[in-house]
Amino acid sequence: METIILLAVVVGAYILIMPLVAFLKANGLARDIQALKAEIAALKSIQPKPRKSKKSVAEKASEPIKVAPVEKTAAPIAAPPPKLPPAKPPTAKAPNFFDRAFASFQANWIIWVAALSLAFGGLFFVQYGLEHGYLGPVARVLCALGFGAALIAVAEYLRRKPNIGMQGWFTVPVALAAGGISSLFAGVVSAHLLYGLTSALVGFASMVVVSILAIFGGWIYGPVLAVIGILGAYISPMLITGGESSPILYLYFLVILATSLMVERLQRWIWLSALAVGFTLFWGIILFIAPYFTGYIVATILAASTILAFGFWPKWDGTTIVTPASLKAITHHYPTILSVATALTGTILLWLGAHNGLMMWQLTLMCFTGLTLWAIFICARAQNLDQLALIFAGGLIATIVDPQLPLHADAHYFGFVTAPALITGAGFLIAGFWRMSRSVRPLYWVAASAIAPVATYAACFARWYPTAQITDVTWAFFAILLSAILALSAILMLRSKLSHRMVASDLYFTGMLAALAFAAYLSFEHIYLSHIAALLSLGALVLTLRFKYFWTDLMTVGFVAISSSMMIGDLLPNYSQDQPILMVFLAFGTLIGFLYIGYLLASEAKRPARVILYETAGILTLAILICALIWRTSSGSFAKQPYMVMGIYATVLGLMAGVQYKRLSVANQMVKLRRWLANGYAILGLCALALACLLTPLFGFSTRGYFPLDTVMIAYALPMITLYGLYYLKLLPPLITPKILYSVIGFFTVFITIQEIRRFWHGNRIDLSRGVAVGELYTYTILLLVATVGVIFVALSRKSPVLRKIGLGLAALTAAKVFLFDTAGMQGLARATVFIVLGLTLAGVGWVLQMKTADDKNT
Repeated sequence: METIILLAVVVGAYILIMPLVAFLKANGLARDIQALKAEIAALKSIQPKPRKSKKSVAEKASEPIKVAPVEKTAAPIAAPPPKLPPAKPPTAKAPNFFDRAFASFQANWIIWVAALSLAFGGLFFVQYGLEHGYLGPVARVLCALGFGAALIAVAEYLRRKPNIGMQGWFTVPVALAAGGISSLFAGVVSAHLLYGLTSALVGFASMVVVSILAIFGGWIYGPVLAVIGILGAYISPMLITGGESSPILYLYFLVILATSLMVERLQRWIWLSALAVGFTLFWGIILFIAPYFTGYIVATILAASTILAFGFWPKWDGTTIVTPASLKAITHHYPTILSVATALTGTILLWLGAHNGLMMWQLTLMCFTGLTLWAIFICARAQNLDQLALIFAGGLIATIVDPQLPLHADAHYFGFVTAPALITGAGFLIAGFWRMSRSVRPLYWVAASAIAPVATYAACFARWYPTAQITDVTWAFFAILLSAILALSAILMLRSKLSHRMVASDLYFTGMLAALAFAAYLSFEHIYLSHIAALLSLGALVLTLRFKYFWTDLMTVGFVAISSSMMIGDLLPNYSQDQPILMVFLAFGTLIGFLYIGYLLASEAKRPARVILYETAGILTLAILICALIWRTSSGSFAKQPYMVMGIYATVLGLMAGVQYKRLSVANQMVKLRRWLANGYAILGLCALALACLLTPLFGFSTRGYFPLDTVMIAYALPMITLYGLYYLKLLPPLITPKILYSVIGFFTVFITIQEIRRFWHGNRIDLSRGVAVGELYTYTILLLVATVGVIFVALSRKSPVLRKIGLGLAALTAAKVFLFDTAGMQGLARATVFIVLGLTLAGVGWVLQMKTADDKNT
């Protein structure tokens, strides 16, 4: 019974796959039928005109000629009606996939049943001998093999008879050959698995022979045998090995893959190579035998990029790479798509496999280096595979920066990183010149040669700088060397006669500036990095003005942004508070000087976008200097006065938002990015200001300093002054209307006044838990009365009904405060004085309003 079950596995797989093959074949036949129908319709539409017989011509000549009478007036000749275009016959709707599949099965079901019957016939024949004891193990295997060989021989005999109608992919010989291959698989599997007649090596060898026979038989008999061979080749090892892994399995699957790709190259069955590559990678994951796994994946990638369509030395006439458009036309670009997909999948598997020990990690580095060089130089004649170089380089960088490296991967293993990194960088630098003159996409290789070396260096630095026992001088030396090579490449490109030399030199100079940034980071202290970034921006600006570069111009913007960020993140909180005041002026003054030079250069070159860039950066630096000096004067700290620190950061973020809004008005590049930055800075500034309000001294923190430079004024008045300045200079978005502006300023004016009054009466501790003093209540009342009178007079002078309503509201608020709070909080003469002052003030305000109303009526 076990024999029947095991052999039925192969037969069942055969039964499941044959309809799929029939569907695929029916798809091609349907297209051929549609093409033939169209050709027949076109031929029928071209019909020759009937010729006139001689008899008809003679009879026509013998007839008397009739002359029509001539009318006196000629009637107007009407224009003939326009000829309508012939109606197009309705186009028949092409059958869908399921209709074609059903039609194919309906036409060829006899062949399917015949092949199935032959397979089961051989199976039941062996079962009969087994049940009655007529056949021993050897005889049973030989009968299965002999029966299969006989069926294949008969199939080949019938196929070679041209006059009996046995040619085609769905004929009797195909059924016989399919049954024969199934019997051969059954015999080979049972010989090893059931009876133990063969060793593992002989079992695999026999499986290879049968699989290759089936796959190459598909070249002759059609896709049915090819599918049986693929399934048998990739499923039978699971039955023979019993789950045990062996390195010989990798060699076995690679042989099957190479055979399948050779047949696909001859027959153009894209499903065959896709199945073969998919099964090969799947078995590589399932087995995972280190260190053979790495070589196995590399061999699979090379097989898919050579044997499939491009030859052992890849060459291809087409130059289309994988794009969304090419994915839609998969039949025309299938070899390229399969090669790139296999390379991408294999790169991911290699990177995942590198996590399993240092040896696997080192092998992966070497393999990625070799694959990158192979894609750059060996695949030069197959330009449709240009994407492979960057895929493999990306895998190398991911392996270098892998955070899941084993614990023993310390500084002693850094030597395994330097060699692949140097070789890969050198390969891309050479490719920039060698492939540029030979490629249909020269800028692709120039960009790769400018970016890949810098990216590789950055990956090595990011992962190995903390652990590798290498001094900063050595790291800086390699960065300077890389920048010198890129600068030399840019100069050579400028002196060449290539058509894309300007763009190429632009990219090389961009890489040079990035490498110099690394060297500066390693060579100078952090307090000078903002100055170095400003100097690098000047270098990028000079190159841009000289050669009209694009990418180098973007580096100008980037370095100015880095300079401002380093100033805010380092100079403001640290250097400006710890160093002598003269050094602070020198540091900020030097930075402002560099930015002023950029402003002059951009102004002379009439580059308004860059003028605004350096102008706003200089203004921001000056404003940060003022904030730093104010902070330094107050001697505040985040622990004791966090509200002041938040207020200063709100001021700085507001200035940065205004700078970006100003640049939006003149810059045509990166508009969306600048708008996002401006809005982001504004939101962060509002959050900082809100946090400053929540951390107000009214809730427990202390104050410090002397009015008007105390911590309260710095925290809340400085952002309001900045907000009004930005509005006055038109650096705010249209969303901020005057009403919103004055409302916000008015709220914070009241908020500051309350805290300053409490500070006057209570000292530096103004939290609400200390209560309200009598003098404090009296002060609030007097200030409300003054504000009421002031607003009323301004409203009358400007004839503003809005201000008049505000003044009356303040009068009502003052009266409510006096009657509700001052009555309970004051005693004696103070209470009486408050009521008298309130009454006189309100009476005077009322009299002034009556007089103004009377004057308005008289005029």
